[in-house]
Amino acid sequence: MATRICEPERLGSQALSAVEAGLSVRSGPAFFESLSRVIETSAHTEGVIIAEFCEDAHCAMRSRIISVDGTVRSNFNMGFRRADVSIGVQTGSDVDFDPGRVFTDSPDRTLLLNRHWRGAWLADSTESPLGCLLIAFESSNRQSAEQAILLRFFAERAAAELERKRQEKARRASDQRYRTLFEAAGDAIFLMRQTEEGPIFLECNTQALELFDRRRDEVIGISPADPAISPRTQADGRTSRQFANDVARAALAGSPQRFEWDHLKPNGDLIHTEVSLNRLELDDAVYIQAITRDITARIDAERGRRTSEGRYRSLFEAAGDAIFLMQLPEEGPVFLDCNSRACEMFERSRDEIIGSSPADPRLSTPTQPDGRTSEEMAASVVREALAGAPQRFEWDHRRADGSVFHSEVTLNRLDLNDTIYVQAITRDVTERKKAEILERLLMSELDHRVRNNLSTILSLITLTNETSDSQAELVEKLAGRVHAVAIAQEGLAAQNWSGVEIGQVVQRVMQRFYGAAQERVQIEGPEALLPAGVSGPFSMCLNELATKAVKHGVLAQESGTIRLTWSRRDDDRLCVRWVETGGRRAASELEVQEGRGLGLIRGFVEHQLRGEFQLVADSESFEVSMTFPLEEQTYQTELGRKSMP
Repeated sequence: MATRICEPERLGSQALSAVEAGLSVRSGPAFFESLSRVIETSAHTEGVIIAEFCEDAHCAMRSRIISVDGTVRSNFNMGFRRADVSIGVQTGSDVDFDPGRVFTDSPDRTLLLNRHWRGAWLADSTESPLGCLLIAFESSNRQSAEQAILLRFFAERAAAELERKRQEKARRASDQRYRTLFEAAGDAIFLMRQTEEGPIFLECNTQALELFDRRRDEVIGISPADPAISPRTQADGRTSRQFANDVARAALAGSPQRFEWDHLKPNGDLIHTEVSLNRLELDDAVYIQAITRDITARIDAERGRRTSEGRYRSLFEAAGDAIFLMQLPEEGPVFLDCNSRACEMFERSRDEIIGSSPADPRLSTPTQPDGRTSEEMAASVVREALAGAPQRFEWDHRRADGSVFHSEVTLNRLDLNDTIYVQAITRDVTERKKAEILERLLMSELDHRVRNNLSTILSLITLTNETSDSQAELVEKLAGRVHAVAIAQEGLAAQNWSGVEIGQVVQRVMQRFYGAAQERVQIEGPEALLPAGVSGPFSMCLNELATKAVKHGVLAQESGTIRLTWSRRDDDRLCVRWVETGGRRAASELEVQEGRGLGLIRGFVEHQLRGEFQLVADSESFEVSMTFPLEEQTYQTELGRKSMP
């Protein structure tokens, strides 16, 4: 360091700050080269070596970085004995070595031997050896206290990076081993996390996808009890959701679970499985591991094969969505059957639905979201589904009272008892559509407010520039005015733009100006809600008054008080008074205030707040009165500047 510092604690803090500030790379492949440059600059060294302890049988240490005379090399063996490393770490002793024996494998051996080296052993958080840090100096004189402290900090930073790299390498190896076992398993394996609603799938192997005959994105994030992959109830009579919660809680408590579970394929076929659940801890997090084996053939042999119609009906009636069974005669698709949820959704009886077309005007709107007529679209998607291509689309239906609801429909080909059908699963997404519309409205409103605020700030910049004598004055004024606008916006945002309490605005604006004079500022007034169009200009008025008080008023003196009060009149107008007493002002100061600051306040009150402004001032007192209506005002982005100085 250029200046000698005698306080070790202070030196250590500054050295560490220098290292962190100078590092161009915080971690990764180029970290050690970046650290060596910082060491050379901070400690005025002639060379830096950072070496890592190796586990192989050929050497005890291999260089991560060797930097001498601008030459940077790495990955050369160094002749340290294993015993040197372990003993040095255990005893905390300095690195003491014979350069002639240590630098046997480096191409820069001559350069290295001509230096005087000092070093520190590196260890991880468990005191296991990691390597060493060596620094070369011009002379072999005894190491100074400053150099020792710098070396210690540099060594800690290098050790932390070496430990991070080892942990990362170990984690990658562990992840690879786990992934290999995960994918190589013959059974379906799931990783689950318990939530308030129950367990959900976080990960699964290829065998799991083959078991369900589904894509990964159709499995990850759903519950084992989801009606898309499991029936509503299991063989023991419990609902799938209750069953899943019971066994998941038991597994998390440390009790391994083994049970039978019925799953569903996309076509509705039942899959009988045997499931094992175990608690699994990975990366300080707790999961549930599920190993699932398909035992359908065994169960069918034991129980006898159920009929396809029975399996279908169980799913059909238990589903949370409306389910229809259709065929496609020459005249177009018609409903052959539906579940109870379909009747509830359409508010119609089963007899009113069966035999009707999906495009029936009683059940659907004349045109659909994609622009096609209901008849054209229904025939098209049913034909595609019968050809083996599952269909998913949006459709507008009608209830019995004529109201329209938006739905998401999935069509699949279904083979039952040697007959081909189309299964339609219909989900009411009306609320989701409303949420999407609301989101668009909110984004539009946000865009409108942002544009208004940007226009206000641009006008403030122009006005402040015109009334500032220097760049410093411009920056100071602009910062205060923008801060006042920000205070109003923060308060409004916290109240969903319904308005902001005047006391909150006053306290937030004034706290920037108190300093040691808070006791000389008196604030009093009743509760009053400032609308969005009022709070902004009012905040800027307070900012201008407080700024002038600090520069020219009582806050610029050791005596004098400010009394800020407000009251609400019967005609719903707010009267605000700012009174400064006890200080003295020169006439020239009053002229400056009226010309540059109070003119801006007058403009805010008269043009934006549509109110009245009064000023009474002499050499011993200063009073400003502002009266304006408490109703929503419309921001004028030019801030009434045409009538201001």
